[in-house]
Amino acid sequence: MDQTVGAGHWPKTFIIGGMGALSWRGHAQEFFDAATVLLNAINRNEVEDYRLANPALYLYRHSLELLLKDILKEEIDAKKLHTHDLVMLAQKLETYVQERYRSALPRWIAERLVELGSFDPRSTAFRYGENYDKRARRHMPVGGEV
Repeated sequence: MDQTVGAGHWPKTFIIGGMGALSWRGHAQEFFDAATVLLNAINRNEVEDYRLANPALYLYRHSLELLLKDILKEEIDAKKLHTHDLVMLAQKLETYVQERYRSALPRWIAERLVELGSFDPRSTAFRYGENYDKRARRHMPVGGEV
């Protein structure tokens, strides 16, 4: 049995923690890559789009959340980083960009972050198909079509 690793053949191993520990940016890249694999399968007609919509959207959303946290980790209290609130992270990003670069965050970026954060405020819409309604004090199905 040939155990050499040739071009295009990589050893199959998962390393979690220790030397395999990733930064938030590294984790963000892994989630982004996984979502891209799903979309590529859809584009190659290997699987129906409706079967992978929520997993792909969740992976992209989580990737974006982790990337924002990585950018902001030196700017805001560590406790506030343990949130899924993209609206708050978008506001912090706007302040960070203004203070650091003396320039406004492009409006379309802030608008997309707020749009996604408003639709999925606690990162549950794509995982469970529901959001927590604070007023009703219960989980509610995600409303409307996007």
